[in-house]
Amino acid sequence: MKISDALAHLRSTSDQTHKFWAYYQAFSAAAVGFSWASKAPPNSLIYGLFFGYAVFAALNFRLIISSQRSALIIWNAINDYSKSPSKEEEIPYQFMPLLRLNKPDKPLIIGAIHGIVSISILLAIMARTWFPEISVQYVCPLPPYRCYSAFSVMAP
Repeated sequence: MKISDALAHLRSTSDQTHKFWAYYQAFSAAAVGFSWASKAPPNSLIYGLFFGYAVFAALNFRLIISSQRSALIIWNAINDYSKSPSKEEEIPYQFMPLLRLNKPDKPLIIGAIHGIVSISILLAIMARTWFPEISVQYVCPLPPYRCYSAFSVMAP
């Protein structure tokens, strides 16, 4: 394996991790938005969404952490190689700082961030059952007025 192959593999692993984060962000926004979109959804629907999101977050956590571990292993191998390159593939000293760029974060830090965000989202979903009188409405009066979102509290 050449250093260019290792760098390409690191780049592809990094892209994969970013895709997992993008899916996570999109699904998280959709879950919270769906839970707060209607006036009075049945609690069973919110509980189903809660448990469905919890399963998704746990599986996405595993994907992100495994991808992050792979990226860190590849980066460590590249970093070790840069300290003693082979004779066939010498790295010009001008490019040595480039090999140290984009060091992946530790999987523990990424896992902690993912866990905190996931718990926050789960709490936002469950808050819908705790505060059923609050709803988010999309208000759009007749033109030429602008549309806007508004929180409203239903009278008891």
